[in-house]
Amino acid sequence: MSPLLILVVALLVIVLVTVRQCQERPAKGISWLILIVVVGGLSIERAWGVFANPPVSSMWLALAAVAGLLAGTLIGFARGKMAFLRIDPRTGIAYSRANVLSIIIWLLLLVLRVAVLAVPPSLQYTSALFALAAMAMNTLFLSNLASERATVFWRASTVPSKEEQLPQSQLY
Repeated sequence: MSPLLILVVALLVIVLVTVRQCQERPAKGISWLILIVVVGGLSIERAWGVFANPPVSSMWLALAAVAGLLAGTLIGFARGKMAFLRIDPRTGIAYSRANVLSIIIWLLLLVLRVAVLAVPPSLQYTSALFALAAMAMNTLFLSNLASERATVFWRASTVPSKEEQLPQSQLY
């Protein structure tokens, strides 16, 4: 495949995912796991290459991974708390969509992730700084996605269902 075609496909996927974040979708279900599994697979593959021939101590790589994991979890939790939730009054199903700030944060993290992936592997295997940045971005992006979706799912599951809600006459 030509590099131009890969770039066009990647840009179309980014536009599609960004547009999907602006649309309401059911907050419950396991469909959000698909993206996490795909990104997780890519992250593990990249991390495996860095760990196979590390330019720095494996301890420093593990610390960078943990730092990225913690930062990504906090960012994802904040993004999950920013999401709009709407309960359909007829069905009681919770729907969520991201707000503008959350999408901007996601796009910035995506640009950082792509920038780290664009660094040639030979440089990641010889430069300590790039190896640590790659490891931190691997776990940061993945934990951001996972914690954001988990937070939205948790928020939606704590909303009482239609059967659990009190009738209007009993709210006083």
